[in-house]
Amino acid sequence: MKSLKRVIAILVIMLTLGLACMPAAAASKGKAAKISKTTTYRNNKEQCTILGKTAAGKVVWKYKCTKRRAAELSGVSFITYKNYVYLIDGRTFVKLNKQNGKKLLKKKNLFPEIQGSAAMCVDKNGNLYVTGFYSDTIYKISPKGKMIWSRRVKNECYWPSKIKYSKNKLTVCYDGNNSPNVVINANSGRIIKYK
Repeated sequence: MKSLKRVIAILVIMLTLGLACMPAAAASKGKAAKISKTTTYRNNKEQCTILGKTAAGKVVWKYKCTKRRAAELSGVSFITYKNYVYLIDGRTFVKLNKQNGKKLLKKKNLFPEIQGSAAMCVDKNGNLYVTGFYSDTIYKISPKGKMIWSRRVKNECYWPSKIKYSKNKLTVCYDGNNSPNVVINANSGRIIKYK
């Protein structure tokens, strides 16, 4: 009888400890609420990693980008949209699940050139607009990674700092000396005006 009581007591303790540990284990996995990027340099190579972190700053997932020769501009840029992370990794478009970092889509060589330090925005339908810091071309990419259109702008437009979407119009703002901003029809890619 004593040994049966001892076994029951041990089982109760084990069950209590098991239940107490379960919430802690679930909380340690968590879901990412914030996204950030780290970059390391070694032997003239750039290695970027995208990190998904909880609101408290704990890393819950990591995505390693392509290692490449270090250059003046980073070859990796990202933007979040709803539960997704849109990532430009050199010439490649990647779509990740924001909460768990799962790779949902990867389109290699979508861009003809590396989109260094890209300016990016997303419209209400999840389409991505992007242009690189030294690029004279703006791209529209669907949520499925399809190139919808690309539009070249005047040579005077350089150093894009921001892209804004509003009411089917895209405004690309440039920081270059005497660089006009450009307004584009977001559906067709037609240039409406320079201002």
